[in-house]
Amino acid sequence: MWIKNKKAFHSILVVLVIVGAFAVIVATKPAPTPPVLSGGVSTLVAEAATYDFGAVPLNGGFVRRVYAVQNTGTEPIILNGMYTSCMCTTAVMRKGNETWGPYGMPGHGIGGGRMSVALASGEAAEIEAIFDPAAHGPAGVGPVARSIYLENSAGAPVELSFTAIVTP
Repeated sequence: MWIKNKKAFHSILVVLVIVGAFAVIVATKPAPTPPVLSGGVSTLVAEAATYDFGAVPLNGGFVRRVYAVQNTGTEPIILNGMYTSCMCTTAVMRKGNETWGPYGMPGHGIGGGRMSVALASGEAAEIEAIFDPAAHGPAGVGPVARSIYLENSAGAPVELSFTAIVTP
């Protein structure tokens, strides 16, 4: 028989079953749910979620756009993360005298950022997009579309986007 030590074989088998069961439990564990805020309605909206820079020269320096977001609901919203769609774009958030960021594309340089900022009912914040048209070099000439995502406790991330045509 190829198994010389049955006790060792049974011990290994038990360990493999336990590890397998643990892996199944971890893989099927539901994602955590966002906190429920007093049963009220919360909505995070952007006044103008898109913008077109038009023609932007490759070596003309950074271009910027400020977006306003507001809690139009009756309960507070927690802004808990911000990230961009490309490493050529960073974002900064301002509320009152406080600033968070800059945040960028996850996995590249400064990456996406975690935060915990409450917006009361009716309260607003500003998100500034900073685009570097030279980030991709001469290969980056032409039309671009980039986004900033603002994660929040009210639901799906809010997407703020812009387009531009990078010219030589």
